[in-house]
Amino acid sequence: MCDVLDAIEKKGYDTGYDTGFDEGEVSKARKVAIRMYQKGVDVADIADYTGTGTETILEWLNAAGEL
Repeated sequence: MCDVLDAIEKKGYDTGYDTGFDEGEVSKARKVAIRMYQKGVDVADIADYTGTGTETILEWLNAAGEL
């Protein structure tokens, strides 16, 4: 029984860790995209460099008050 609970706990930890890591990557990409835009980089180029869709970049910029 303890082995089952340990496995469940580990899976929960691993899932939480992965989710946090993914959110951190998105946060970093958003900050970089905003800085790139402020320096005059084209939205399409930002999307290409960050591996993110143009619509997402535009949403980030709009939310940051850059558009």
